Amino acid sequence: MSILNLLPDAKVEDLRAELEVNLLGPMLFCRRAIPGMLERRRYATTGLWFNHLAAAFDAMRAARIHNFPLRQNMRIEVKTAWRSGSPAVRASVERSF
Repeated sequence: MSILNLLPDAKVEDLRAELEVNLLGPMLFCRRAIPGMLERRRYATTGLWFNHLAAAFDAMRAARIHNFPLRQNMRIEVKTAWRSGSPAVRASVERSF
């Protein structure tokens, strides 16, 4: 069946074949792929944490190399917490007026 076929003229067998290919096919693929993805999600999360830590370290090193001083009315605020079994870190530059 193609997009040029009109629905009233389409055969039921063609509609079922279209559904099997375009709807059931991707669903069966996901059904087969998801268990492996769930097994490896811990590695992906750990990799993301290391990536964030490396980026923060690189930013700190670049600021130190370029000697980027904070102005008198600016300060860095860092807050840490433990949420939903995972560490959470928030850093912000605050400016007072």
